[in-house]
Amino acid sequence: MRFIDLYRNIMEDHEVTQEALPFSIRTNAIRKGTVLTDYEAIEKRIYFINQGVIELSIESKDSEKVLDFFFPGEVVTCLTSFLLRTPSHVSMTAPHPSGS
Repeated sequence: MRFIDLYRNIMEDHEVTQEALPFSIRTNAIRKGTVLTDYEAIEKRIYFINQGVIELSIESKDSEKVLDFFFPGEVVTCLTSFLLRTPSHVSMTAPHPSGS
């Protein structure tokens, strides 16, 4: 599934084109180990996963804990940071090759 397909299904508008969307979309290949959003960074993007996995982690007193994994066809962002424009308390990493 591509992002435009997801958008069409959600909006129930199967005629909309990518060029007509109210925001820009670009496809990037993300290398293994790339940090998409680091702790304390302000999130500026929303990612749609074409392939691979994105890992969402949080730091605790003694270690880093994985909160969730996101897979192809899913949308991911550090939501609180993205919406409020505040530093992120979580980190997003591509532990395996993925497209965003």
